[in-house]
Amino acid sequence: MTSKSRRILTYLLAAFAIACAGLVFLFQERTMGYALQEAEKQVIDMLLNHRAIHSYINKVQRPEMYRLKKEGKLYQDYFSPKTMSFTFVARTVKELLNEERIKEGYPKIYFKLATDNPRNPVNQADAWESRLLKRMNAGELKEFREVVEKDGMKYLFAAIPINPSESGCLACHGEPSAAPRELIEQYGDKAGFHEKVGVSRALISMRVPLGSLLASANAVLLWISAATFLALAAIYSMIFFFIHRIDRNQQALVKANTELQRLSSVDYLTNICNRRSFVDSLDQMINHADRYGNPLSILMIDLDFFKAVNDKYGHSFGDEVLKNLARLISGQIRSTDLFGRWGGEEFVVAMPNQDREKACTVAEKLRATIKEYAFPKGAHMTISLGVATFQRGLSREAFIDQADSALYQSKENGRDQVTAYSDSQC
Repeated sequence: MTSKSRRILTYLLAAFAIACAGLVFLFQERTMGYALQEAEKQVIDMLLNHRAIHSYINKVQRPEMYRLKKEGKLYQDYFSPKTMSFTFVARTVKELLNEERIKEGYPKIYFKLATDNPRNPVNQADAWESRLLKRMNAGELKEFREVVEKDGMKYLFAAIPINPSESGCLACHGEPSAAPRELIEQYGDKAGFHEKVGVSRALISMRVPLGSLLASANAVLLWISAATFLALAAIYSMIFFFIHRIDRNQQALVKANTELQRLSSVDYLTNICNRRSFVDSLDQMINHADRYGNPLSILMIDLDFFKAVNDKYGHSFGDEVLKNLARLISGQIRSTDLFGRWGGEEFVVAMPNQDREKACTVAEKLRATIKEYAFPKGAHMTISLGVATFQRGLSREAFIDQADSALYQSKENGRDQVTAYSDSQC
């Protein structure tokens, strides 16, 4: 995989990790929001239940008690808090409800009609509830909501004032002398009295436990977080797969193009430069030599009587001879020299920074090496060579023609020899 692709995948991985962490953080934030929403639903449900109880007592239960007293079925002073007191009935219903919640494995809900002047001590407001009630009666608050922690557990605390006292409420909460006899007998005449019209004598205090709601929300959070992680991991894996596949295809394409370029510049049989590649490189050498005046020589090489070899031994043997010839010449020239196949049994060597005398020395060495070498089947071959040295202003065509002319002279003079251009023998 390329460094660019690895860099892209690293950036993507970092971005996906940040996105995943951000989403999990957002989901975590939403768990508390979800728990509070569910707790608020329970608060509203309790308030509606409370109002329903209040309406039932005022519209059904008390009128029924009054009817029974009017018909003489109950004595006129009858006033049992168990049937006539809304506060008593509401508290008792909530206690029974909590008993049922415990049976079903749900936590208790704190519900209290909190007041500073309770008839029943269980309704005594604590310091916080007392302060809230005063602020509500002063018009500073309409209602109150806050997440609180008690005994290591979190709750949604809600406080709502009951309706302000009316004149009818003073029958039980005004002067003790006006209160029902049975009420005094049960609670006495010291507490729960002397209330005033227009003042909320109590507030509804509720604490909804958030533990089970948060546990449910966290379970959902875990599934959502896992699903988010898996989704992002799947997306990243697909991107990784496609980038890796594109990378692999591009590398294969580059390799194929490199091989095609090599094949287009290399002779398929001898694995040296072909004619086109040799000419392109020779042009660069000529430009450099023409610009800076450095010496440059070329050798034109031809295998003597090669047609007779093919006719006698066959073309496969001739190919082996050409490959061996290329290998032998490659081993005798410098790495900076340019060696190519000119065509058929003709080869050419370009030698930068070599003047005519040095070029002739190399040519003679090549001639002797080939003559002494035993080719396959014990065959012995010779080569003829032509040498030309570059002169400033000379074109590539003229330069090669000079080497070719010198080679022709070697052949005319009997082959197996080296001739430098200008018809003089090395």
